[in-house]
Amino acid sequence: MTPVSTILNYVADAPKSATLYSKLLGSQPVESSQNFAMFVLPNGTALGLWARHDVKAKTFGVKRYDHPQVGRFDLHWESLKLADPGQTLVTYTPVDAASETALELLGTLCREEDRGGVGDDDRVLEVRRR
Repeated sequence: MTPVSTILNYVADAPKSATLYSKLLGSQPVESSQNFAMFVLPNGTALGLWARHDVKAKTFGVKRYDHPQVGRFDLHWESLKLADPGQTLVTYTPVDAASETALELLGTLCREEDRGGVGDDDRVLEVRRR
């Protein structure tokens, strides 16, 4: 079994939990802030108390692609929750003129490919301009 060197506990209130652990362990934290406290146990193990925060999903951003034929381009993406549970719509749009040109070129390359041998496992990207 691998020895444990650090234990992290996610707590609702780090200062209140640090006060409780100080009484239980009979020692003060070696590091303390509003969101974190660190104790060092007698065996050298570090015990961290980290304030728990609700994590929210990222709903937008920019994704960079480095394509071997059309080069680098960036797409802005945004995810939108739909009325049906578990359904999410993700949209992608070019962030600038150079990215739009690269995406158009990629669409042209895909249309020029011979699609006669496309099987169920092959993916063909079709880009249509609005």
